[in-house]
Amino acid sequence: MSQNVDLLVHIGPLREESETLLKHVNHVTLLAPLYPMPERQQALVKALPGLYLAEQPVTPPGGEAVCYAYTLQEFTSLAPAGELTSLYPGLGKARQQTVDTQTLPQALKQAGLGQATLTHLIIEQPEIALSLLQAFNHSGLLDQLTHLWVRTSPLRLYEGMATSVELSQWCEQQGFEVVVQDAEDPDFFLLGFARNPLYNKLKDTLAKLAEHEAQLSQLSAERDTLEKELAETTQNSKQRAEKAQQQLDESATQLKEKDAQLSERDSQLQQLKEEHDALKKTLSETEQSSKKSAEKAQQQLDDSATQLKEKDAQLSERDNQLKLLKEEHDALKKMLSETKQSSKQSAEKAQQLLEEKGAELNERDAKLEQLNAELVALKKKLLEAEQNLNQSTEKAQQQLEEKATQLKEKNAQLAERDTQLSQLTEERDTLKKQLNQAAKASQQHQKERQESEQKLKDATQKYEEVEQQLQNTEQAGQKVQKKLEETHAWFITRKQQAEEGAEQIKTLQAKLKTQQAQVESLQEKLTLSEEEKGNYHSYFTKRKKQHEEAEAKLVEAQQQLAEKDAMISQLNEQLAMLKQSNERFGQLESKLESLFGEQRSYIQQTTSALGQHVTRSARQQRDEQALTHYLQHGHRPVSTQLAPGYAMALLEHYDTHHHDVVVVFGSTHTTELLAQSIINARTEQPRLIRQNGQRQETHNEVTLSHDDLPQTIVSIQHQKTTNNELKERLNNKRLSHAVNVVYAPWGECQANDQTALFYAADSTLQRLNQWLPEDARVLVIVGETLPEAGHSREVALPLLLKQLPTQRLDVVLEGNNYSQESELATHWDTLLETRQRPGQWLILPNSLGLRVEG
Repeated sequence: MSQNVDLLVHIGPLREESETLLKHVNHVTLLAPLYPMPERQQALVKALPGLYLAEQPVTPPGGEAVCYAYTLQEFTSLAPAGELTSLYPGLGKARQQTVDTQTLPQALKQAGLGQATLTHLIIEQPEIALSLLQAFNHSGLLDQLTHLWVRTSPLRLYEGMATSVELSQWCEQQGFEVVVQDAEDPDFFLLGFARNPLYNKLKDTLAKLAEHEAQLSQLSAERDTLEKELAETTQNSKQRAEKAQQQLDESATQLKEKDAQLSERDSQLQQLKEEHDALKKTLSETEQSSKKSAEKAQQQLDDSATQLKEKDAQLSERDNQLKLLKEEHDALKKMLSETKQSSKQSAEKAQQLLEEKGAELNERDAKLEQLNAELVALKKKLLEAEQNLNQSTEKAQQQLEEKATQLKEKNAQLAERDTQLSQLTEERDTLKKQLNQAAKASQQHQKERQESEQKLKDATQKYEEVEQQLQNTEQAGQKVQKKLEETHAWFITRKQQAEEGAEQIKTLQAKLKTQQAQVESLQEKLTLSEEEKGNYHSYFTKRKKQHEEAEAKLVEAQQQLAEKDAMISQLNEQLAMLKQSNERFGQLESKLESLFGEQRSYIQQTTSALGQHVTRSARQQRDEQALTHYLQHGHRPVSTQLAPGYAMALLEHYDTHHHDVVVVFGSTHTTELLAQSIINARTEQPRLIRQNGQRQETHNEVTLSHDDLPQTIVSIQHQKTTNNELKERLNNKRLSHAVNVVYAPWGECQANDQTALFYAADSTLQRLNQWLPEDARVLVIVGETLPEAGHSREVALPLLLKQLPTQRLDVVLEGNNYSQESELATHWDTLLETRQRPGQWLILPNSLGLRVEG
């Protein structure tokens, strides 16, 4: 069977309780007995179709084991007996033999039940019950277990056995609760457990709690390390933040200066616009003057047309050129109107280029080329600054993200941040230098503008000369046209560069704002770190005070130690003196001990002599009393070997309660004593009747014989010789008609699953039960022959309750100082409680007495 089914496993011998459980549960069952029980196994196979028998017994380790077999087969075990021998004295010696065993997984595999889930478990071997459960729990077989029954005892019946308390404690730890306790025998019972359904959840939660605790411990360790790193980084960051704050303050002042410079540049641009408007006016005036000069030239050409044909052609060409110049002038006007928002510097340069001579134009071209080179250099620097700024921002973002996730890399990030700040300051310085250079260039342009104004005045004067020299003007116009085109392109590039510079300044301002926000967050962290620093400072001051107090206490302790050392030295000297005196005292003690020993021996001799004298005198007195008793009454007195106190108490007890029958086990002296008291009482009764004047016939006197019903005293002896001797003594003393002497040897008796030696008097007690009424009073006396031979008399009460179940019993055990009967009283109490028989302990000297009501 390989399918997953619910399984019941039975380990150990079959008993009635376990058989009923197997039939009641009716699951697939694996039976692993310690020894074969064919009849019961066959009956179970018929009742349970899903029953599997294991070939070998089950133990935790498996392999070979030693089996201890006793006279009672149900107590056979895999461990030597412990308190079982005291509980069952007639158990006998164990026979040892080796047995092959197997583990539970091996047994399940052989039976084809490897896939089955163990839900019910019965263990009838108390000696290995706890070890089996621990092994099953370790291998995971008990994970799905719901019901458990274990045979156990409050005593350690076997060596290494766990008691019921220990077993229940272990089961409670595994989530089992006690449900049923079969307490028919309180010393050997079947204990039932059921697992709490919340145990698995509790187990899972405990495992999760253990994992969370481990994680918490790791997190706490990481937190401690991070706190240490934070304490270190806060100090470093505080210093670096102070430096950064200083640098930011400097950058703020520099930005203010840059703003002032930009405002100045805006005012300069407005001035350049005004100058551009003035140049437009001058250009319109020059156009008008050029028209007038052209008209004059046309008149001159008309006059000279007749003279020079060649000049006509030239004049026609010049007219065409003039038309082109007009068109170019119109285009320039449109271009100048479109470039109203351009800077003043470009207008001044254009005006100068229009007015200057060829040589001056060449010089101006060189200057323009220099300016273009400077602009290209500035553009490259600005591009580099943008790239550096972009790189720095990206690095700053990466550093901020890493700072949030990984606090350990704070020191490195702060170092990189410092380098970035230094780069930014350098870039800021470079920008400042560039702005200064631009300011210087603007100053130079202002100077050039002033020079150009003067040159414009000169140009007006020279323009009159230009009118006369048209050829030169035409060439200059062509050059000017080229220069105008170049200057137009230069103006457009400068405009774009200015717009890009303004955008870069805005981006720099935004970046500075973000850096200011970061600086503010750093300042908040610095304030928090300063507060923590203050706390740590107060903590360290307190610790310093405690350390100082401890040092003061140490100084005081050292002083006290010095004083104690001095005291110890003095005590050592005193000890040396005491040792010398002790040696002297030792000598004196040895002498005293010798004297005391001699005195003890003398006292022992004298006491032994006195004891012998006392015993001799007591025996002589006893013999004299017996002689006088024989001379007065004509028969020998009863034996005086019984203790007087016990004999008197027993006679008083008998006289007061008027027992119907007295049963004596193994005590000849008690038999003679009670027989003599009964005969004396019967002989005195007729005498008293005669003294009172009443007639009494002799045939009314009660005399018992062996042919009648049982006599008043039934004396049971286990040896034939003592039986015959007792009969002879009773005949000699004329007491035989009051006593029925019965021979009953010792034999193994069973009562309440107990086996022990006792008198084989079952038939005698049965006949006595038939003769006696149900409410009869029976006095039972058990002598000291059994305990003197090393046997317990505990079985006497179960046997009497079995044979005399309805009569009132007064049970007296002579002698109460035997070690094998130390727990007899507790066992009898539990027996009466289980049978619900009321009982009362009797007070008799040197004996144990118990009254059991009918």
